Amino acid sequence: MLDGIQTCPACRTQVLPNAEGRCPACRKYDFRAGLAEGAGLAVTPQPAPEPTRSGDLLEGAKRYWMFLAMVGAQIGALASMIAPAPQGIAETGATIVFGLLGVGLMVAAYRLAAWLQPEGAIWWALGLLLPCIGLVVVLGLARRATAEFRARRAPMGPLGPSVRAIRAAQERLKVF
Repeated sequence: MLDGIQTCPACRTQVLPNAEGRCPACRKYDFRAGLAEGAGLAVTPQPAPEPTRSGDLLEGAKRYWMFLAMVGAQIGALASMIAPAPQGIAETGATIVFGLLGVGLMVAAYRLAAWLQPEGAIWWALGLLLPCIGLVVVLGLARRATAEFRARRAPMGPLGPSVRAIRAAQERLKVF
């Protein structure tokens, strides 16, 4: 009996095989026999692709938390700029700090995006420069990273991956 969603090698779609064991999308591939109709040759299923090209889950978790810390710091700096304060040096200092945090956020976003998918990392970082689009970029990058950690079955806390639990799991693997 075939259980769960499988990828059809003939049409490359993810399907739930029908009662006859065939792909319901193309009806050419028989999951039970491992044969494609018409070709007469066995089609070997390709292995599932790796979620990311990077192998270190701990490094990804560290990058994720640095990204979240920079987002929080920038929100705090923005709140301090909005609050009434004496004019002059304090305002200039807050502007400089806000700019430095913006650059830090771009670097953190680039590093996290490079861990997820190296080809498009620069676009994630540059998207933070655009007004209003930057918020969508932050939310999208955080969502993608969280989905990646869940796909790799990383121990998750309320806001993201648990660095402590990942480090402990890696230490247990080193013992054996």
